[in-house]
Amino acid sequence: MKKLIDKAHHIKIEKTRARKILRQRHRRLPKRKNKRTSHLLSRRCRFDLTITRKVKGGYIVEMPTVCSLQHNHAALINACAEIRKFSKCDKRLRAINFDNITELEPSAALLIAAETSHLNDRKGLQYMRPKPDGWEPEIKRLLSQMGFFELFGVEAPDDLEYEHRRSFLKFFSGKSVTDTKKTGELRERIEKRFGQTLSPRQRQALYEGLSEAITNTQGHAYGSAYPVDIDKWWLSAAYDFEKEVLTIMFVDLGRTIPGTLPKKGWFEKAVHKIGLMGDGEAIKAAMEYSRTRTAQPNRGKGMSEFLHFPQSVERTKNYLTIYSKKGKYTEVTQEEKTIERNPESMNIMLKGTLIEWKVSL
Repeated sequence: MKKLIDKAHHIKIEKTRARKILRQRHRRLPKRKNKRTSHLLSRRCRFDLTITRKVKGGYIVEMPTVCSLQHNHAALINACAEIRKFSKCDKRLRAINFDNITELEPSAALLIAAETSHLNDRKGLQYMRPKPDGWEPEIKRLLSQMGFFELFGVEAPDDLEYEHRRSFLKFFSGKSVTDTKKTGELRERIEKRFGQTLSPRQRQALYEGLSEAITNTQGHAYGSAYPVDIDKWWLSAAYDFEKEVLTIMFVDLGRTIPGTLPKKGWFEKAVHKIGLMGDGEAIKAAMEYSRTRTAQPNRGKGMSEFLHFPQSVERTKNYLTIYSKKGKYTEVTQEEKTIERNPESMNIMLKGTLIEWKVSL
């Protein structure tokens, strides 16, 4: 009898121990999962410590002295890529430091504003507040004109110095493919702010180029539907009163032009004919395909519409420049004809597309 009692007691102890082990395992599972998720997030946040520095409560991204896609491409793209990382992880961006900037080009300003706006859409900017006290007066004024301070829900500084040499338009953004009415809004702002009236032909050409850019943002280019993770675009303009040059900029942070080219069909033939090509050559090939395709009857329009606006301004050299992925493509027009085509391959990848129209009025 005693043996039976001892055996039953032993079985009870073993069952209790087994239940305890199971409870401990169940408690550990969520912790392991959270730890694993945290590990993945931290892997996404492997910052470039020459650009991003840790401070109390988060991080600060240092912008380069020269913010220019043309003259300091790698440094600018790397800094913007650091801002993008914070939209994908659990780390906190406390500030973007503009204290060291001495030169800010319009396209660079819009790219920085687009990355900051995207971060605001994903996580909010409640922990960030711009500190313009150490900024150059010109940089402070131009970013204020572009609407940078409004992203943070704060008023622009009231000590802005006015300089009638260069002026920016406040950027605006959209998502819808059919939201082309904002191209008309841009034209009205240009004419009101800069005192430059576009001809009916120039208005139509600008509308066509921007409409095509908006369509490409949604991944509808080249007849294929590509998924996009950031289906938003940003648009602005700037005017240099001394040089009488109007610059219009369009940015999207989604799929790139080289990244959405079809792997078969016309692009495969172009690769076979030209050989292995960089991203600059890929953009050029897409432009050439669009040019020949729209020349055929009953064919739709495409990237060749980007050229309509610079071609509509006569007697001067005008420029269309496209940055996308690791490619840069520039087309120079004069008297409605293309006189130069310059594809380039860059070392650093822009995760998106930036289109710049530069015309002399």
